[in-house]
Amino acid sequence: MKNSLSPLLGALPLAAIAAFGCDNTVALDTTLPSLTEVYVSNVCPTSDDGDLELSVVLLSASNNPKKSKNLFPDSRVQKSRSDVIDLIGTDKFKFSFNLPSVAEGEIGSTQKNAYVTVDGQSNDHRELGLSDPNVNFDYVDGVENQSASPYMILLMDQSSSIIGQEVDSIDLTKATDANDQRLAFFKQLIDNMPTSYYASIISYKGDFDDATQEDNEVKGPISLNPNKTYETVLSEQGQKAEVSGAALLNKRLESFELKATLELGTPRIRALKSGLELAKSAINNPPRDASQGLRPVVVLFTDGVEEGDTSGASESLADIAAQYAEQNIPVHVVHLQPPPTVDATLRGRDAELAALACQTRGDYLFVPKASTFSESKTLRPILSNRIDGRWVLDVQSTFGNDMAFEPGLDYFLSTALQVTLGEETRTYSISNSEDRDPSKDQRLWMSKE
Repeated sequence: MKNSLSPLLGALPLAAIAAFGCDNTVALDTTLPSLTEVYVSNVCPTSDDGDLELSVVLLSASNNPKKSKNLFPDSRVQKSRSDVIDLIGTDKFKFSFNLPSVAEGEIGSTQKNAYVTVDGQSNDHRELGLSDPNVNFDYVDGVENQSASPYMILLMDQSSSIIGQEVDSIDLTKATDANDQRLAFFKQLIDNMPTSYYASIISYKGDFDDATQEDNEVKGPISLNPNKTYETVLSEQGQKAEVSGAALLNKRLESFELKATLELGTPRIRALKSGLELAKSAINNPPRDASQGLRPVVVLFTDGVEEGDTSGASESLADIAAQYAEQNIPVHVVHLQPPPTVDATLRGRDAELAALACQTRGDYLFVPKASTFSESKTLRPILSNRIDGRWVLDVQSTFGNDMAFEPGLDYFLSTALQVTLGEETRTYSISNSEDRDPSKDQRLWMSKE
């Protein structure tokens, strides 16, 4: 990942968001949301000196995910006479990590309140200082346009490596997701999205063609409003029925279930270009039922590129990222790691994919194994709520200039973020579980050139 990335687009500083009048009776309203969950989903280096940008979700969670609420700058919370933006400040976000191997100390104005571990060296704890954060809110399209409906464009890697397909056989020991756990995850994601959202699915494999017929019925914006229905073919006999948008999208995901294919290759760049064209079309020509327009977000699912990108395109991922950034369209990357039986060079995190996410104001979400889709307690709430927007924490660190962190290595950042909002305080542990279960590893990955 490059240490110097384009400036953050669309983040609104605290001072730039107007305060709203207060109603004392509203403060006592227990039906209002309260801070129940904090998630830290990604970190991006923003300078060679060690400045970092953390993506954070503040959530008022519910047992029913559809009733969970993101806390935005103008949200009013329980037991408070102010909006969230008036309650949040540097003093409300604190980093801390109490570990015997991490000593107390000062580095300029930056206290040692975190540590970094070299990838593969779990006992090598290197002390790190993080400053108090500068807190901003970053809306999806870079501007305060909450009247427009969020629109998720899901780009699904359906290349042969997903099912262990080789030239003339299938080897399930080399399958990235032989049990289709990714499909169950994305179906659940769609089922739990608010009914005001829209979604589309584009699959890509082999010689991907932007005009492929198999994706046409779910390529345009599909409303998740259950009162809106779509005609689809239910069986090989041509039987048709009217189904909801969620059912239509899930039917498409089900068609990706384990099956043989000789279409080797992963045309990732062409898929991203197709997603960008779809997003721009939706912005310029939204469906009639989206009266306030759409705010597109792209979610790229991939298990990597085995034989190199087969797009045949001259652009690089960095070129595509710049095009997305110009349009204020975030790209969230869900990167599923292949099993240990495949080429070792395909395993581990991907700096180019991480840079794609960072440059577009998206998240890079690494999935160490397919079972993580069902085992992780954080992956789905992070992704589903990041589609709305994020709180951005800009922090200074000793990572860039400290010679203890030499270039060319992968590092994992461990700390804890404590957030206080109104009368509620919640903490997100950026750490690895004691049993070292990959699905419970919540550390933030960084690389240094």
